[in-house]
Amino acid sequence: MGQSGQQSLDVPSAPWLKWSNGEPITAQDVVWSWKRLVDPKTGSPYATYPGTMHIENANDIARRQKAG
Repeated sequence: MGQSGQQSLDVPSAPWLKWSNGEPITAQDVVWSWKRLVDPKTGSPYATYPGTMHIENANDIARRQKAG
């Protein structure tokens, strides 16, 4: 749990997770997928999902700014 009872997601290295082409799934891949999820330009059917949780810097991510 984070501050004020908020949860955080830590993605550990999992070398056994691979894409269909055999390449490992990296932390950068996870970040990329969350950035797409919060970007309204993608038209994702799950685009409203982040509204049900707190994603730190979600607006900055959607504007393609550096998230710190």
